[in-house]
Amino acid sequence: MQWWIDKPRLMGSHNPEQWELGIKNLSTIVSLIDPSEQRLRYNPAIPGVKWVEIPVRDYDAPSLEKLLRFVRLVENSTGTVLVHCEGGNGRTGTFGAAWLMRDGDTSATAAIEKLREVNPHAVETDEQKVVLIRFEKKLRDSR
Repeated sequence: MQWWIDKPRLMGSHNPEQWELGIKNLSTIVSLIDPSEQRLRYNPAIPGVKWVEIPVRDYDAPSLEKLLRFVRLVENSTGTVLVHCEGGNGRTGTFGAAWLMRDGDTSATAAIEKLREVNPHAVETDEQKVVLIRFEKKLRDSR
């Protein structure tokens, strides 16, 4: 399943097949897959598309540093960014929520609720929710 987190800037996805990557204005693919657990279903060498790995183990929560790195990457991208994990829900939803929270005005709860309107399974674990609450605090403290 592919779903818009912030159209046309950020799209979430399961681990896509090659044929699913024909997305208009695709500039960057961010893989959250931990290579020790899963493998890509596509060849990341796509002309004109930047490929970035930010590995997070399945069902785990990323570090605050990884969330910040991701937000900066999306901010600096010129086209659509596709972020994916294996199923396209937990890890993808966590990074998507961080993007929605980037301005410091959106709470973790509000970001999760917004994502779940499109993908009811976005952000799967308590650990992922907790890291988003910590991310919210970090953003507010840095104002």
